Amino acid sequence: MAQHLRWFLLLFGSAIPLLGGCDLVPDYNAPALATLHPAVLCDARLPYFGHYAYPQSHGATLEFVPASGSIVMSNDGGWCAIRHEFVYNDRVRTFPMSVMQSPAHGRVVLGAIGGKLWLAYQPAPGFIGPDFFRVRLYSGILEEVPVHVTVQP
Repeated sequence: MAQHLRWFLLLFGSAIPLLGGCDLVPDYNAPALATLHPAVLCDARLPYFGHYAYPQSHGATLEFVPASGSIVMSNDGGWCAIRHEFVYNDRVRTFPMSVMQSPAHGRVVLGAIGGKLWLAYQPAPGFIGPDFFRVRLYSGILEEVPVHVTVQP
């Protein structure tokens, strides 16, 4: 696993400076994401996060807002996906992602479609309760995105 992550970082890490001038990286993993059957109940959120400039009386200061995603969903065999527009340097970007910590009671599919990052989760059959996973976003800086999941009957 660690060796695969090293190869991923070597392949995509060297490309990240090249992505700085792009407005949008092409969709990735789109066919897999497009075929996911949505759950009947799916409330998925990832508020804006990262470094923000707030104007002050004597100039601007930067404040860091950490990422924190949440999913509330039914367990009916479907998927629930966070669809997030990621803005970096005032442009919409779709950067590569990887799962840092897998969910204990489900599975995750990551990708991008139409300029939005997708973090899709499906609970294991019959599972009801809380779950958690963590994603790494390979933007200009490494962002960790924790996602708390609540699965309802």
